[in-house]
Amino acid sequence: MPLNLRENQIQDKAVVDVLRDIDKALAGLGDSVSSSVTFATSGTAAVTFDSPVQAANYRIFITGNVNETFWVTSKTVTGFTLNSSNASSVAVVDWLLIE
Repeated sequence: MPLNLRENQIQDKAVVDVLRDIDKALAGLGDSVSSSVTFATSGTAAVTFDSPVQAANYRIFITGNVNETFWVTSKTVTGFTLNSSNASSVAVVDWLLIE
């Protein structure tokens, strides 16, 4: 499955290029999905998938546009929660899921 890039949501062209390169490298290794999420002056941001994945044992790779620490919690087949070290974060975080 090709990456679901929403290029209009990813502000850094280099990130889009890297995600495309990762997609090519992972072809045939498993399904992947990617997108971005914006924190709304909060320390958490919920991510909901367009379609459920097969199991919650996927890996999430994340990168943010600010100097904060980000981590993933509450993985389910329908989504996960992104967390920030900044309780008032407005960061944009790009993520890549690999099953």
